[in-house]
Amino acid sequence: MIRTVGAALVAALTVAPTLQGQVPDSLIASGVRAYRNLDFDVAAGFLTRALSLIAARPDTARRAEALTYLGATEVYRQRPDTARALFRALVRLSPAYRIDRLIFPPEVTGVFDAARRATPAVAARLDPEQRFRTGAGGLSAALFGSTFHDVRVELQRADASLVRTLYAGPIADSLPVAWDGRSVDGATVPSGRYQLAIASLDAAGTAVRILRFPLEITTTRQDTIPLPAQPDERQLLPERKAAAGGVESLLGGLLVGIGVSLLPAAVGSDATLSGGRFAVGGVVAVAGVIGFFRTRGHRNVPENVAANASIRAAWRDARDAAAAENDRRRGTADIVVRVGPPQAIDREGS
Repeated sequence: MIRTVGAALVAALTVAPTLQGQVPDSLIASGVRAYRNLDFDVAAGFLTRALSLIAARPDTARRAEALTYLGATEVYRQRPDTARALFRALVRLSPAYRIDRLIFPPEVTGVFDAARRATPAVAARLDPEQRFRTGAGGLSAALFGSTFHDVRVELQRADASLVRTLYAGPIADSLPVAWDGRSVDGATVPSGRYQLAIASLDAAGTAVRILRFPLEITTTRQDTIPLPAQPDERQLLPERKAAAGGVESLLGGLLVGIGVSLLPAAVGSDATLSGGRFAVGGVVAVAGVIGFFRTRGHRNVPENVAANASIRAAWRDARDAAAAENDRRRGTADIVVRVGPPQAIDREGS
């Protein structure tokens, strides 16, 4: 009797430190081994203890493994409600997770599938930092759904007010979503704190789960370019010059007019100057003066006119192109998005 008690005491003293020193990985391994040996009560003890130790750890894969085996264990322990609750927790933890049908039999996979269909949830993958230019790229995210359901993806300010709806519709297994850096009115968003909110909706359109990624957005706008200067008129080619026949018309008219007035006196001494001759001579002289003023300065130089028109047209094209480029730059910016760790919010009772 004393020998038996002593042996038990030695065994207890040996096992106790071993259990105290066990880490979650070894507890999970022990639980899996017990499950495969059909020791379901022992498996439940190991796996429950492991989950309590890793509940706050970011190691999703190990938690998913423990939840899977514990849910399967509860199926065989005839605890269907507990098994469904565990599998629903597994779906919320990792919406894209699928149970291995080569390891688990239909009585387990059937319970998991029912829990998955009853738990609309989405996981998302985003690079921790993304850089792009509006109009030439954008923020990209890959969404993974637990089951077919409707989702609403929004870019929101830090206070949850809407900036832009990026997608609203169904998701099956996966869905790519992108954002070009602009708000609902097409303007580039300013620098600040935002969030990407992904809501999973039930059949009534009510959000049963919201996954939020905090975003730190830095927007750097492009500088505008100066408009080209208008051509200096003093540097353009002369487009007009005095007509060549203007002076000749003036001199010819004056000479003819004088000649008409003086011709009778020049050809004969008995000829007399009369008022009629002066009148005719004056008309001819005036006609010469009128011809001078009508032709003076009115001759265009076609080649110079064409050359200047080409210069002015080129300036207008350059001005319009610069104005259009400035409009584009005012609506374009270099954007850096830094993505924080997500937070999942489940509706009470979902």
